[in-house]
Amino acid sequence: MNVNKTAVLICAIELMVENGSTTTLDVKNKLRKNHYSCSQKEVSSLMGEIASDENWKHTDNGTFRTYKPTAPLTAATVGTPVAVTPTIIPAKATGVRGDWEVNATTKGTPAYYSPGMTRSAARWAFAKTNNVSYNDTRARKAK
Repeated sequence: MNVNKTAVLICAIELMVENGSTTTLDVKNKLRKNHYSCSQKEVSSLMGEIASDENWKHTDNGTFRTYKPTAPLTAATVGTPVAVTPTIIPAKATGVRGDWEVNATTKGTPAYYSPGMTRSAARWAFAKTNNVSYNDTRARKAK
């Protein structure tokens, strides 16, 4: 999969929750583990945009940048829409043809996401919003 801003954001937030901060190198490595195709240059560029959007602080040691949120991120704060919704397109209760219809194998009610998102980004948004594993989500185009 090609990397996108939403995937970088989610990855960075997860790393910040775990470690308090993250580097562009850590984000790139985690994205690659999750089967994203990305270069250090792409990740650095997207992280720069995200840091500006999210008002994150960063330091540069000449090799890579370290990013830190202005307010501490915890599993509890990331689990709420406040941390994720401003950048991730929120779900809609009803969909139209072409939207991503996403549900989980453990939850029967689907949510609908913009067709402008990638399939993976819609699945990640659903997983985070509904506190289910990404691997337990399914997505298809609404008919």
